[in-house]
Amino acid sequence: MGKKKNSQFESKFDAKLQKEFNSKVCRGENHATKNYVTGGLHSIAGLNSNQITEYIYGSQRPSTHIIREYKIPHQFQKMNIHAVFNLQETHEHPKCSYNKLWPEGFSYKFDEFESFDKHPIKVYHFPIIDVGVPNDVSYLYKIVQKMDLHIKNKQAVLV
Repeated sequence: MGKKKNSQFESKFDAKLQKEFNSKVCRGENHATKNYVTGGLHSIAGLNSNQITEYIYGSQRPSTHIIREYKIPHQFQKMNIHAVFNLQETHEHPKCSYNKLWPEGFSYKFDEFESFDKHPIKVYHFPIIDVGVPNDVSYLYKIVQKMDLHIKNKQAVLV
């Protein structure tokens, strides 16, 4: 028989490790993977991003500042991106964003995409623990199913 786990202890331990990791890795506006100004060529102007397949783009999380300055919804329209998959936990990395988090706990408001009248972009929120993986495979399956709905209709998605 395997050792019985103390989930309350492990949860506190995991939270402590995550906090230590964030304090060492997250450096506010200068966070290398979050700074839209640094780096070379990107698939989406203003975002540290790459086209992974014909219909899937990987990207840093956008912010209100970036969305407005780089006219991200207009770029998405040209690139046929119809959905944003936000895997961020609410209030995750509050200092990594160019601007402060909105009361909803993110660096942008979902309606900045969803209310874009010429090309509404659906925003899905499936939080995953930062630098972690869900314990429940069915949770990942739900995410993939939603992505597949768009891809089958030849609509690109941003993760």
